[in-house]
Amino acid sequence: MTTHHQPTAQHLAQALGETEAQPHRQIEAIMHTLGIDVALDLLREPQAIEAQGGLLTSDATRRRTPGGVFFSYARTRMTPEQRVTVFGQSWHHANKSAAAGHPAPPPHPGVSWTERATLLHDARTQPGKATTVKVTLIGKPGKVIEKPDFTLLMLNQRGPLPALPKGIPVPAQVPATSYVVYIGAKQWRGVAAALKTPDDGLIVEGTQIYDAEYDAIAVFATNTTTKALQQAKRQQQPQG
Repeated sequence: MTTHHQPTAQHLAQALGETEAQPHRQIEAIMHTLGIDVALDLLREPQAIEAQGGLLTSDATRRRTPGGVFFSYARTRMTPEQRVTVFGQSWHHANKSAAAGHPAPPPHPGVSWTERATLLHDARTQPGKATTVKVTLIGKPGKVIEKPDFTLLMLNQRGPLPALPKGIPVPAQVPATSYVVYIGAKQWRGVAAALKTPDDGLIVEGTQIYDAEYDAIAVFATNTTTKALQQAKRQQQPQG
């Protein structure tokens, strides 16, 4: 295992609450097998799922830990051979035995995307109030419009959707969504040079409103960085 993976692996382990040596080794193995960028992207899955109430284990007896969610989604990115390499033969045999001895229950029919209309009708009778709205966009800018005080760009998102907790209704085909992003001049100066690297990507955190005039989501950036700048910052942080 290459040593340059260790600082990032330690960051991932801390973020996931994994303190034992074995999960730490598995995180390093995932980074070696799938790449650092994929491993960092996988970290967002537990964070998003925890914010939505968590994900149950396969036997539905308890919620998965953030580390459990991370490893579960990592396995979906691997071939069977890679799973054995990362998690070992003992995990592979135990998983096969459990599957053979405890067949999965029949799937719950759930609620379709079309059927959500009834639920929305009921929810609209007594809506709550959102006091804070946050959004994160990750992508590659196209045409960039630079003004003295801000930069404007547009990002189109056409799916696919990320992995979501089971049971959530989703459309059969994800419609295209346009985002018009407004970035302050100082923030843009901090990322403009990095974005000239072909394999880097923009990361924008901000608040959003619906711009009906242009049928798009207007995003006002509060923090702007890139994947490479974010990774470099993590590696510079002192390790505890």
